[in-house]
Amino acid sequence: MSWRSQSKCFEDAAVEAIKWTQSLSSTAQSPHSYQASIASLWNCEFIYPNDSVFNSLREARRTIALQFSSCQRIASCYKSISFSSTEEFALEIQARFRDRPQFGACLTPCPWLTPKQGLPYYLWDVERKGTRRTIDIIAEIGHNPKYVAISHTWGRWRRCEERFPWVSIPHVPWKIPQNSKFEVQELPDILAQPGYEYVWFDLLTIPQEEVSPEMLQLQKVEIARQAVIFQNADKSIAWLNDIKSWNAVTASLQWLCLAFLKYCGTVEEGNEMIDQLLENLFDQADTPTELSIEAISSTSAPTRSVNPWFTSLWTLQETCLRPDMLLSKNDFETLQVWKCVPLTLVEIISLFAATSDILRSPTMVVPSGVRELDTLFRQARMLGLFHLSQTSIMTMGNQRECEHRRAEAIMSAIGMTDWFKTSAEEQRDENLVFKLYPNAFVAEVREKLGSASFFSATPVGREFNAVLRKFCSHDEGYSGAADAVGSMLPFGLGVEAIRLDSELKYHAMEQEAVKTWVTENSGMVRITEAGVIASSNDTGSIVDWYCQFLAAPSAESEWGIVQVKHNANLHDLLRSYKPKMPNYAICLLHSPIFMRGIILKEIRTGVLIKVGDFWGTEQLGSFDVKSRPVSWLVL
Repeated sequence: MSWRSQSKCFEDAAVEAIKWTQSLSSTAQSPHSYQASIASLWNCEFIYPNDSVFNSLREARRTIALQFSSCQRIASCYKSISFSSTEEFALEIQARFRDRPQFGACLTPCPWLTPKQGLPYYLWDVERKGTRRTIDIIAEIGHNPKYVAISHTWGRWRRCEERFPWVSIPHVPWKIPQNSKFEVQELPDILAQPGYEYVWFDLLTIPQEEVSPEMLQLQKVEIARQAVIFQNADKSIAWLNDIKSWNAVTASLQWLCLAFLKYCGTVEEGNEMIDQLLENLFDQADTPTELSIEAISSTSAPTRSVNPWFTSLWTLQETCLRPDMLLSKNDFETLQVWKCVPLTLVEIISLFAATSDILRSPTMVVPSGVRELDTLFRQARMLGLFHLSQTSIMTMGNQRECEHRRAEAIMSAIGMTDWFKTSAEEQRDENLVFKLYPNAFVAEVREKLGSASFFSATPVGREFNAVLRKFCSHDEGYSGAADAVGSMLPFGLGVEAIRLDSELKYHAMEQEAVKTWVTENSGMVRITEAGVIASSNDTGSIVDWYCQFLAAPSAESEWGIVQVKHNANLHDLLRSYKPKMPNYAICLLHSPIFMRGIILKEIRTGVLIKVGDFWGTEQLGSFDVKSRPVSWLVL
């Protein structure tokens, strides 16, 4: 759906936006309220449509405005708990949500995917309690059936086949593996609860047995079509089958809605009623929520972790494809606020994104349930839904679990399926890079993203701190085993994809040597030529270059943590960061006014680790980006 077709969501705020426009700086600082976000968007779209500064901000302003509008729309339904729910009020609520954007606070999920028409090969017919070919359903009803796509996780709980044989269900053409999360024999009755005639549910609509070449090939084809299946579903629901109540989650989200209205939104009746409702809800929200589970801990203080649905690689793909997914508990009752507003996942994440400053204020008293949800969603990297890229989905996947065939669990969302052979004879999960992804999949990712983007992920995760301690803690160098850490790969230890719109703005070209770098199955990268623009070995007069963005080990952390800095001196870092182990700034992308690159540290002769990256837009004329021969192996 295009931005213009969704812009009607903001028409009701146009008058208010015009008034606020006059009071805001023309530079449109980051908005922290509903009114400011709408006014900033109004500036970008209509007041300064051709201004280069606003052009660079437009997409971000659209996303922020959608977030705040979503929060305002949901939070303002609070009146349903303070007034009687009359028929007139119910109709008002329905009208308010009838025209909301299809994907909530996401403009277009996975915009790199070309929209394709298509339906699953099989659907579950709820009334007939059987798996049916979709073409047979169409022939019967005369049109394409509407269906709901169910997302859930079960693979990690698969039972041993010898003790728990696979189960036959009437009218399903294959047997189904058992798991310890739910009884598969009860699925026909369970799937009647969402209220849809037709359901896509993997165990019942993708062949599970591989007893014939035809069944195995159909299984592969449907796995490769996950984007088509989920994006063409009328609705998508996450089935969290281990949750039996939404009480604490609902109370926490309702409290957060009211806090948004008080500090970030607009309230027609004033804040007195909001204050009273916040007080009334506090105790209900000040408790552990159903989305967390008590983790096993060796300490006396129990710790809590996120529900397993948020840790699956398969569900990450489904979330990226359908961020408007509803959350449901074991009986398919969906998560709602004010007893009348079902919340999609991206709407929930919008609430936490819009109120992040409030939740981090040292003077704000926040219920423990709200803080717990905020922590859990951040641990699950859910805020990344607003700035998705193909690379970021891969780095988000680094935190997700998958029993086997990781590439198949994520390939459809990032649009990398050409490598996947659907014939029954083809072997799967062979020739893995870094013991994670097949070489053919990695090669396609690199080819389609470009080598510069492929090698540009930033090592800022906690896992990378251990890498620095192991390889870079001694000033004189490293003498231990040269173990692969995947520091150059988008799925290496502790790497994240930090989106830089400047790469598009300045039309940068890939430095010529980058395409020659060889990714080995170990996860190491062999480099025989590189565009070295500066190093700690440089002598003579050097003009300092201040990067707009520099992610590298910091002196403040005694070189033990990678920190992001702005307007930082690249040459100063190269000279000061344990220079007896040489540091190199390598160009990945460049134009006359822009450069992006990575920082390598030579831990011993010919063996290096990527320890950071950088980009900047000034003082580039003196840099030589020509290639020079080297003999490096990057761990």
